[in-house]
Amino acid sequence: MNKEPLVSVVCLCYNHKPFLREAILSVIAQTYKNIEIIVVDDFSTDGSADVISHLAAEYSALQVLFLDQN
Repeated sequence: MNKEPLVSVVCLCYNHKPFLREAILSVIAQTYKNIEIIVVDDFSTDGSADVISHLAAEYSALQVLFLDQN
């Protein structure tokens, strides 16, 4: 059982495709490992959802929520 407190990081996105990969990977790269990462896409129209989907396929630790309206 992990005795370190769980840290939840919520990444909110609306049309931030140019910054997404770097932002999410910076959280993944932290030395503190008991982290849950929740990415919420607010119905982006710039391809952000594709970036998030690819990252979620690469990193199973990501929890993703795609909203169907902004």
